[in-house]
Amino acid sequence: MVKENESEGIVEVGRRSEYYREIVPTSIWGGVRPGYIETIAISSKTNAIEAMINGKTVIEHTEEICLKLTPQQTKSLIRWLLSQLKHYESLYGKTKTSEEVDMSTKPPEEVPYSRIDEILNEL
Repeated sequence: MVKENESEGIVEVGRRSEYYREIVPTSIWGGVRPGYIETIAISSKTNAIEAMINGKTVIEHTEEICLKLTPQQTKSLIRWLLSQLKHYESLYGKTKTSEEVDMSTKPPEEVPYSRIDEILNEL
């Protein structure tokens, strides 16, 4: 991507880093440090094989990226995120936080093998 601003004699060139990747963090962690705010994106996943073999749920947490933002960059990011969230909710409705989700509902019961053919015939 090339963007030229002839009046100022500036040419901007953009490219995607060879390390670019998309992640879906499950949590954000960090804190205040002298001169910046540290933000670490963490992804978590369960180990299905460990659960199958040993009957234990193992959750693996991986630090994916650390962003070190100045307070000014942090305010700019918050402003942009709030704008994006407002637009998202205008399209898709209010977003529920984990505190607002009703965790008391039970998952659906398993369908017995004897009913599978019956259900398939109904489709």
